[in-house]
Formats: sequence, structure tokens, C-alpha cells
Amino acid sequence: MRKLFVFMLILFSSFMLVSAQDDWDSVGPSFSSLRTNVGLKFGMAFPGKDYYDKGVCYGVSFNFILINNLSIELIGLRFATEVTKSEENDLSKGTLKSIPLQFSIKYQFTKDSKFVPYILGGADYILYNHNVNLPEWENMGFKISEEVDNCIGFHVGLGFDIFISENIALNMDGRYVTSKTNLNSTILDTKSDISVTKEIKDLKIDLIIATVGLKIYF
Repeated sequence: MRKLFVFMLILFSSFMLVSAQDDWDSVGPSFSSLRTNVGLKFGMAFPGKDYYDKGVCYGVSFNFILINNLSIELIGLRFATEVTKSEENDLSKGTLKSIPLQFSIKYQFTKDSKFVPYILGGADYILYNHNVNLPEWENMGFKISEEVDNCIGFHVGLGFDIFISENIALNMDGRYVTSKTNLNSTILDTKSDISVTKEIKDLKIDLIIATVGLKIYF
């Protein structure tokens, strides 16, 4: 996961150097990236734990200008990851589905270029749903269910837009998301109807989200 974030940082720095070249600025005077835009995003989410698989993510974005080179961005993403083994004080094996809703303050380094790099940071409201998959326990007459609380998270990121026309841009983006949630686990003995519950607080779930997308500017 760290290697991916370092790669994104190197890629970002490289394009920052390229953007200084005159040919990136050869656009008409009416051109500006400081406009409202909507976008589609598609990519991969990489959890911070080795026994959480990476998962495909997709979503939509909405961006509008605040002042000068600052803008506000709203993004809704969706992804699912497989938890491949059970760890103490963590999720059991199964499928974790997540919907991060992100609010970001974005700073764009330029506004009148075909190449527009940016950095951002903000807060997330993350919805979780975990489906346990432990057939060996079910075969012994036990049913395990786990409820992951929705939670607040925070993120930082960087990326760039490359305009292919005055109103359409390709986008590449990388974000690091950190959050803590609570886990409520219930083990039910289906033969005796006796259940045992357990609560785990401050379960940390970190992600790196890397996406490509398309934006339409108005």
C-alpha cells in the first residue's frame, strides 16, 4: 500500500515539472479550470491490512469553486473487499462493503492550463456492511453475524486533470483514507438458541483509493 502511495506522489511530482513547460499553457484566453464540474470515477481500493483484499471502486463527483484556486468537492464511492482470514479483535472472514461519502477542500495549482494538478483534504462519512462467511461454524450449528458501525473518517490526496477539450478532462487521483469504527459481533448457537455478543471499539480501517475518471466542466 505504501509503495502505491509513493508511486502516486512521484507521478504527481513528474507532471508538476511537465506542467511548467510552455506547451501545456498554449490555450485560449477564455479557458479556465475554475468551473463547476461533474465526473465519473473508476479504480481500486487497497485496504491497509494484508488479509483484506483489494477491491474495485466506482462513483461520482461534484466540484464547485469557492474562491481563487480553492474549490469544494463532493464524492460518493462504492467498493467491496474480501476479508480472507479471521483475526482477534477484527472482522471475521467475509465480504465488507463500503460507501465513503467524501467532502474535500481542493487547491488547484493552476487554472489556465491543459494540465491542472491539485492537492486536497477533507472528511468522510463511511457506510459499512459486513457479511460473514464461515461455513465451518455453520456446519457446527453456530451462526455468526457482525455489524460494523457507520463512522467519520479523514482523507488527504493528490491528482490532476488533463483537458482533452475545453469542457472535458481526464482525471487521475490518489487518496489515503483513515477511519475508526465499532464492531458488534454475535455468535448464536442455533440448537440451544443461546447467543454471545462482543463489542470491539476503535477498529481501524485504512484505505488507499486510486481512480481514473472523466470530468465535464460547465
